[in-house]
Amino acid sequence: MSKYISFFVLLLCLSSCQKDPIIPSTTYDCELSFENNSTEHPKHAAFLSEVEAFFGQTPGMQVAITSADGATWTHALGQADIASNIPFASCTKTMIGSVSKVITAALILQLQDEGLLSIEDKLSDWLDVSLIGELANADQVTLRQLLNHTSGIPDYLNARQFINSVNIPNLLETQEEKLKYAYGENATNAPGARYEYSNTNYVLLGLIIEKARDMDLWDAVNQYIATPLGLKNLVMGTEQNPIPADCARPYLSIRGGKYSDIMEHAVADAATGDGGIATNMQDLNAFFAGLMNGSLISSDAFTAMVEGAITQGGGGSYGGPGFGEEFYGLGLERYNRNNNFVFGHTGSTSSYEAYSVFIPESGVIVSVAFSALSFTEDRDSERSDMLWKLVDIASE
Repeated sequence: MSKYISFFVLLLCLSSCQKDPIIPSTTYDCELSFENNSTEHPKHAAFLSEVEAFFGQTPGMQVAITSADGATWTHALGQADIASNIPFASCTKTMIGSVSKVITAALILQLQDEGLLSIEDKLSDWLDVSLIGELANADQVTLRQLLNHTSGIPDYLNARQFINSVNIPNLLETQEEKLKYAYGENATNAPGARYEYSNTNYVLLGLIIEKARDMDLWDAVNQYIATPLGLKNLVMGTEQNPIPADCARPYLSIRGGKYSDIMEHAVADAATGDGGIATNMQDLNAFFAGLMNGSLISSDAFTAMVEGAITQGGGGSYGGPGFGEEFYGLGLERYNRNNNFVFGHTGSTSSYEAYSVFIPESGVIVSVAFSALSFTEDRDSERSDMLWKLVDIASE
């Protein structure tokens, strides 16, 4: 994102001329989906100490940690809305960016479990040439190659899309309109030849889910993910309302300066299968638990997700500093931590950031979200360092 710094500076200059809205506190009313016994957790003091030691580098953050025994500790610090003086609560929704891709992958694998599609199907079997005909490789790639980012289809999140999101306040685009940013762009590689992260892959998977289910993607998320697991705070933004009103506000700071509310620019990041989910960290951990325990997909499907991440070489650095060598499977990233495999995903938008990792053997799950980005030299390494410290404490 460094090449976009100048645009962010311009964005902040524009934002600073406007007064942040004062929103009624009742807008943020919420309750956790599950009982909160965090203060009784045997590692409460250790978790709290680590989180509070980090806080101060962001206006708002939220954490959930599921230990090997299944107990979940959750906590939030700071403010969800600075201008309205709304505290960031453990139940507050926040956008999770590309962590949403794991949910999109789960929806695709559910469809395979039900015999409604195969991940060996071609993209062209599902989406019309009028929609995908101008996308490089679209006539050749399989759903598996979309899932593991080996399709070679170029990323729609390019400079043109970014400039539009900065220059056009409250930019609302359909899934189909977002694909057009990748029309006519060269393929990054031949189908299946290598890993190359592209958000376009998951926009396409979202459209396939809509066609297979005959419903909007956000309704599929509710019916096939949130409702079966009892997740009251996991929703997907819609094209007309990409960031739900009860989400923590998005903030941006350049080089340690004032945090500015950038909601009118952040909406362009949301409402597609590559990053449209709003939730809190307790519900996000419950999703990953459901993924592992067979509540959402078959054991064979989960094994395919994990084994794909073991065998499919990534070689990229999308996970950010501190994550080490990265491999990507069927919607899951794999990291090496203390000679152990850890799985999960990272997510980052123009303002929100989230990290979720889990260890299948122990059931440890750690999810952390931030409602702001600050473009400082050590931001990513500091945040990932905290995440791994919490993983280590939970695993002891």
